[in-house]
Amino acid sequence: MSDSLVSSDGKPPANGPGGGSKRALDLFLSIVLLALLSPMILIVWALVVANFGRPALVSRDVVGLRGRVFRQYRFRISPNQAASKRKNSDPGLHDWLRASGVEDLPGLYNVLKGDMSMVGPCPRTQRELTLCGPAASDLLLARPGLVSPSRHLATGRLPARKAAALDQHYVQAGRIADDFRLLARALTSSPDP
Repeated sequence: MSDSLVSSDGKPPANGPGGGSKRALDLFLSIVLLALLSPMILIVWALVVANFGRPALVSRDVVGLRGRVFRQYRFRISPNQAASKRKNSDPGLHDWLRASGVEDLPGLYNVLKGDMSMVGPCPRTQRELTLCGPAASDLLLARPGLVSPSRHLATGRLPARKAAALDQHYVQAGRIADDFRLLARALTSSPDP
């Protein structure tokens, strides 16, 4: 991926929907949420280590704004080899971390760094991006989001191209009001895995 990518309608890369005001909102929300949720993050960290082993955080390389690859952080949601042999782990923890979206809380650090946004297209690896078809170039015009249309608006799991089309529509519309609606929806419902 290169910095010279353009969207399917010929527009040059932008800072994503909302531009500088969106980044300011991302900074504000990530700082506030990290401060408010830090006790919960520490408790979840301890639960993950006790049930799934170390490390509590896992990461993967995803493609972000203008094709820049970065490391996305999440809580581990499955046991490592040593932890899988233990009998005292809570089987419901995996389901709760996944259904509640708590597994994504370490991504607030990615938002703070500027790799991600609070709302944006779903983070995708290079391989996942190749499955998106023509929408892939538009998806690189915005920072990936902790909350995304393809995870929080869809009912059920979508095929890659349909999920990409939903995220592409979000990027092309570029309305910060959509961010507030998606954030509200994310707070009141569980994302699809």
